[in-house]
Amino acid sequence: MYLWQVWGGFAGSVIIPNQARWLLYRLASRGFARSSVEQGTIFCHPDVSVGRGAYINRRCVIGRGVRIGARVSIGPGVQVSTARHRDEGPGAERRAGPVELRPVNIGDGAWIGGGVFIVPGVTIGARAVVGAGAVVTKDIPPGETWAGVPARRLDT
Repeated sequence: MYLWQVWGGFAGSVIIPNQARWLLYRLASRGFARSSVEQGTIFCHPDVSVGRGAYINRRCVIGRGVRIGARVSIGPGVQVSTARHRDEGPGAERRAGPVELRPVNIGDGAWIGGGVFIVPGVTIGARAVVGAGAVVTKDIPPGETWAGVPARRLDT
C-alpha cells in the first residue's frame, strides 16, 4: 500500500504532463483507460477504474473501489469516499466501529461539478449532472440534475 501512495504522489505531481498521467496510473492499476487526470489528484488505492475519455480536474480525492465511466467530467476538489465506520451505538466504548467499504459508481457521460462530496455506496447514473458544492447522499438516476446540501433533484 505504501508503494501505491509513493507512486500515486509521483504520478499526480506537477512534473508529469496531464496527457501522460493516466499511463502512469495504468501501469499500477489495470483499471485506467486513456483519460485526463490533472495534477494533485489522489487515488487512495489501485482498486479504481477510470473509463476512456474521462476528465478528472485538480485536487480530487478518489477512494478505493470507485468506478468512473467513459467521458465523465469531474470538477476540481471533488471527494469520492468509499469508506465509512459502522456505528457501534451510544452504549459502545468507542462509537466508530470497523471500517466498511461501499463502492461508488459514476455512469458514462456524467458531469460532477467542483467541490462535490460523494458519500460511500452511491451510484450516479449516466449523463447525470451534479452541481458544484453538492453533497451526494443517495443514488442519482441517469440524466437527472441534482444540487445542494444534501443534493436534491432540480426541475429542469
